[in-house]
Amino acid sequence: MAFPHQKHSVESSANLTVRFGGASQIDAEALTAALGGIVEIAKILASETTPESHAKVIIKPPKAGSFEIALSMIVFYAPQLFTKDNYHAAKTVYEILKDIFEIKKHLSGEKPKEVSDGGNGQSVVVNQSGERKNVSKVSVKQFFQNAKLDNCIVQIFTGLERDQERKDFDIESEYGPVKIKRGEYSNMAKPVVDEESLDTDKMSQTVNVQLLIKKPDLLGNSRWGFVFDKNIEAEIEDKEFLEKVHKGEVKLSAGDKIPCRMRIDVALDEQKNPIPPPVYTVLQVTGEIISPDEDRDILIPDGAN
Repeated sequence: MAFPHQKHSVESSANLTVRFGGASQIDAEALTAALGGIVEIAKILASETTPESHAKVIIKPPKAGSFEIALSMIVFYAPQLFTKDNYHAAKTVYEILKDIFEIKKHLSGEKPKEVSDGGNGQSVVVNQSGERKNVSKVSVKQFFQNAKLDNCIVQIFTGLERDQERKDFDIESEYGPVKIKRGEYSNMAKPVVDEESLDTDKMSQTVNVQLLIKKPDLLGNSRWGFVFDKNIEAEIEDKEFLEKVHKGEVKLSAGDKIPCRMRIDVALDEQKNPIPPPVYTVLQVTGEIISPDEDRDILIPDGAN
């Protein structure tokens, strides 16, 4: 939607500070790439979070004695579209922008090992080192479903990496700072989201649960049979546990349960409706085998305390 007469539209605004650590001068191409990337990210997020709006980013005068630039974002939308939610549209954009820089930093230049539902509006992003980070589900969805956002960050740090004077890069809003050190530039310049993005045609949830063992595989790597409200089959990815089973170091009896962290994947149709059946994967066995006389059944969404 165009807003040729912005005085007749409602607006939401928020401020963001970008600091380029190092010398008080900066390579023009690095500056252009960085600001262009940030502006493009902000506009994409504004379009995604507040449809039928128009956004612009303006530069305020830099502070004396440093290379620090203040950006003000204004999101315009027609008065009839005004709601209590889009009143804070610009702030929401900067909140998500901060999150996606943190996700990118957390991944260290590699694709995520796992992205799962953490409950309470949060997703859990696991990097290839197994480190877990809780991030807003909205921010995770925006980042992994739109490769353009990742490409913008790649653009920013490709330019900064060429400028030897840039010791660090900071962005700060009312949602807090994100600091990227020079040693992290090369990882930030690596794409981690495919053009097709992550598989958005499925929904995943990770839970901590005790599974009643029905049909173990004591010799191979086929799916095990469990009881989880109903009979299910699940692949076990915990290699250490499987090795102990194959060596006979884990003794199993009728009625035994394994405490574990399990992911449940459900395919989605074009309207994002679930398509049964779910796919179950035991990611990690989290404790000793539980015999029937010490049963303490639990089901806890992963990340909940």
